[in-house]
Amino acid sequence: MTAQLGAAPELDELTNRTFSSTCTPSCVNREFMQPSLTFLSASKLAAMLRAGEITSRQTVEAYFAQIREQNPTYNAIVTVNEANALAQADQADQAMRDGKPCGPLHGVPITILADLGENVDISKLKIAWTDNFGGVPVSAEIKDKLHAFVNKLAQAGATVQKSEPQGMDYNEIWETWGSFVGAQGNYDMSNVKRSIGHLFSKSTVRNIPMQRRIVGPISVRKLMQAFELQSKYITRMDNFLSEYDVWLCPVSATTAFKHHAHSKMLGDFKIYSTPLQVDGADIHYYVATQSYTTVFSTTNSPVVSMPIGLGPSGLPVNIQVAGKRYSDRRLLRVAKVLDNYTDKFLYPLQ
Repeated sequence: MTAQLGAAPELDELTNRTFSSTCTPSCVNREFMQPSLTFLSASKLAAMLRAGEITSRQTVEAYFAQIREQNPTYNAIVTVNEANALAQADQADQAMRDGKPCGPLHGVPITILADLGENVDISKLKIAWTDNFGGVPVSAEIKDKLHAFVNKLAQAGATVQKSEPQGMDYNEIWETWGSFVGAQGNYDMSNVKRSIGHLFSKSTVRNIPMQRRIVGPISVRKLMQAFELQSKYITRMDNFLSEYDVWLCPVSATTAFKHHAHSKMLGDFKIYSTPLQVDGADIHYYVATQSYTTVFSTTNSPVVSMPIGLGPSGLPVNIQVAGKRYSDRRLLRVAKVLDNYTDKFLYPLQ
């Protein structure tokens, strides 16, 4: 853990003050029976700072005093950056004196957790990849760029394999995602109105699996069924990713497209009906833009969206780097290594 602060003793400036507190005797100054600054909540400290009862410097000094007293025993703070923390405290105090706009926790000391995880060796990574799934077409420039990227990783020593989870009914996954969206969006709308909406939209969403269950009556039973399906696919994704470090796949069926206005509104939902072009073929807007991301939303998988270079159109090509559930930090470390093998390009403002 890397930190700037910790927990604190009594200050001479505070010995004549009386504080209301529910602290036990173990968290008070036994001589004066006042609560130690380091046992007060962040909101309490913030309120005292705003009221001018204490300064940020006093608070920070109190925490560092406690760090010096306790850290040799507990080794809870790895890096202590006292000089910088005190300088920042002085800046915070000056901002208060100058009447500058300050946030709700302005001047309150914090510790910062640093991720000191293991280094990632490209030659020890096992990477799964696919350039499409669920029958949703992907533009040639995305596929070509992904293939070239995977070849670079293989040449660098990574083990790469074109693969995807077994037993994934993508239509059912997309419908399950839609069930959650439908239950959360317009949750206060009556089922009568939902039924009417479903009647008018049924033909429109017939070929859009992620939209089929957004509109229509909802019930606790239907929601529980969606949770059961979600659990099934979470397990299958977890089993698949237990064999790989990450899974690479497209973000969408096409690269960036020109913005176009929504076709209509359905309650709070904006409806887009204008199809997108994927290598000359018309693909429904939602199928093109949601098919590859909603799978991971359903399985609760952490994902990094990463640009790997520019396609022939001159537009960035992004891929998804999906990792194991609850392994977000490792996913970020792996993605950082993979980024070394992407084609670098200047962003427009550069």
